[in-house]
Amino acid sequence: SAIDRWMSRQAAARTFNAVDTVPESQAALILGALVSSDGEPLQALEDRLWAGWRLWRAGRVAQIVVSGNDGSQGRDEVGPMSAWLHAHGVPEGVVIKDPGAFRTLDSVVRARHRLDLHHVVICTQADHLPRALYLARATGLHAVGFVADRRVYRARWRSRFYEWASRSVAVMDVCLRGSLANQRRRATAHRSMST
Repeated sequence: SAIDRWMSRQAAARTFNAVDTVPESQAALILGALVSSDGEPLQALEDRLWAGWRLWRAGRVAQIVVSGNDGSQGRDEVGPMSAWLHAHGVPEGVVIKDPGAFRTLDSVVRARHRLDLHHVVICTQADHLPRALYLARATGLHAVGFVADRRVYRARWRSRFYEWASRSVAVMDVCLRGSLANQRRRATAHRSMST
């Protein structure tokens, strides 16, 4: 679709494949994805975690935000994500947990308005990055993307169709502004209650 092609073109200059080409930023923002029934990150999520870990090890980011489901709507993503990072040598103080993000939109809004971040590197798969970067820009979050793909994923075409449909929804969210405004209000209110 035209939206699909336009969003991909917009993201191209802000998408990186090599660690040493990624601009230094405040944090890596790892977007949540599926975990197994025993709480282990599945392939796509594990690759996102490796991407964030590599950025941190290379000194491109000072912190790593794990953003996703807290278990109130399905399986907990944030707990297994932080556990994986700790098991791979990332100190407790480096990892920021952001539970309660059920959509990509939630993650970028909360990074900007709840965690008060301004510059992040979003770690996710190549198909997902254009939408994530589009939503980040719309919320005032300066973001670049680091491609997390380390393999060919099962059900790739199903995921591609889902992403195609989700890009149209993202444009509606931004154009209508209601979703963004509501998300910002909730994130800001949460930050005020936490301080």
